[in-house]
Amino acid sequence: MLNIKNTFGEIILVVIGIFIALQLNTWKEKIQQKEELIASISLMLDDLAQDISFYNSQIEKINNRISLLSTYSKGNYSKIDIETIPGEGSYNIEVKNIGATYYILKEDRKFNLIENSKLKKIITFYYEVSCKAYIDLATWHHKFVTETIENYLVLNLPYKENFKVNAKDVIHDRENGQLLSLTNYQITIQEEALVKIKNSILLAEDMRRFITKAYH
Repeated sequence: MLNIKNTFGEIILVVIGIFIALQLNTWKEKIQQKEELIASISLMLDDLAQDISFYNSQIEKINNRISLLSTYSKGNYSKIDIETIPGEGSYNIEVKNIGATYYILKEDRKFNLIENSKLKKIITFYYEVSCKAYIDLATWHHKFVTETIENYLVLNLPYKENFKVNAKDVIHDRENGQLLSLTNYQITIQEEALVKIKNSILLAEDMRRFITKAYH
């Protein structure tokens, strides 16, 4: 009888030991997941800083381009270098790889480790809606410029070496061809891109503040 009790007690101790070991492993896994999440959040903050820097540089470039194209569109030739117009008019809105850390978290099924539901919504909206809208526009615009604007310019303007075009040919096509229409269309698209960029900057700054408050 005593042996049975001893054996039963040993079994209980083994079960308790296994239970404790499992609990410790679970606890260690949660600690590791939390540390990995914090590291990913830190990388996301870096991503946001790069996004904001990229968007701000685009605002400056696009504003300058809109100003130049608008001056040309109005026929104020004396205020600009006419020979630069074809190049400026065939400018592509820049595409950038945005949200690397976010998409890695989703792919690894770790995004749900973020417990703050409001933060999750903010992050999702920024990447899936705001950034996607900009990327979609930029991707479409690249195709449009290549297939429509560049094709028209090559076929209708007498290019020289180094992509140079005589000013008189650029002026003539504006007044007698389709270059004015393409220029105005480009201005409209650039202005649309500015709206999306400025909205993304506001969202990125809000998200950065929210993340910093939640994790620091």
